[in-house]
Amino acid sequence: RQRIAETYALEQALQAERQERERKRRELEARFSAVFKDVEARREALSRMEASIGEMEATRQRKEREFKRLQRNLMELLEEQKTELDALRAKGIELEQATAQSAAAAAATARAVREHEERSAQLFQGTEELLKFQFMSMSLSYFSSLNMLKNLRGMNTDVSQSALQSTA
Repeated sequence: RQRIAETYALEQALQAERQERERKRRELEARFSAVFKDVEARREALSRMEASIGEMEATRQRKEREFKRLQRNLMELLEEQKTELDALRAKGIELEQATAQSAAAAAATARAVREHEERSAQLFQGTEELLKFQFMSMSLSYFSSLNMLKNLRGMNTDVSQSALQSTA
């Protein structure tokens, strides 16, 4: 009888231990499931941020290409204007030399030269203002893109660190 009681007590102790192990196993599985869901959510957030960074990088590259195209166009425009200005100056010199024989013709030539010079100065001034505006606009856009990338990388690092800390 004592042996049966000891066996029964031993079985009860084993059963209680099994139940405790089963409870701990379920608790660990629940914690693992919660951590796994958290990691998955952070992984998805990281993927979204990486996609956003990729889009911003593509935008930055597109704007860089656009900026280079605008620079090329601007250089072509400046070359054309320089050619026109040189032609105007040459024409003014020719006119001045051709009409230098008469005072009235010389006055008309001087007036034409002044008008051409004023026109050239206006062209240069307008071109300079256009250059300044385009450069400022592209610079602001470029620095804004860089700042957004920097902020997103900082957020990415924070998310990665917190994900690692929560899994540890």
